[in-house]
Amino acid sequence: MGFLGKFYVLAAGAAAETWSLIIILVVTSVAGLFYYLRVVVMLYSAPSDHTAPIHMVSRSGALILIGLTLLLIWFGVYPRPFLDLIRATMGVLN
Repeated sequence: MGFLGKFYVLAAGAAAETWSLIIILVVTSVAGLFYYLRVVVMLYSAPSDHTAPIHMVSRSGALILIGLTLLLIWFGVYPRPFLDLIRATMGVLN
């Protein structure tokens, strides 16, 4: 969803010729990429000697996590209903 949102903002900025918006989008995306890559590096780096204890997730927390994961996959694969909702909302606001 993040990529799709950035793509639409970039396309709207290019159509409106707001180059400052596009530059800000690129700069903040590069900054975000830096933080995302740090997480990936930590995932694949050697484990440290100091490990924190693992806490189990409660049943309600696990259900919420499963529901949000399914929504993320659904909107990532089939974003049309979400985009139609955004367009309808924008039509009402304009």
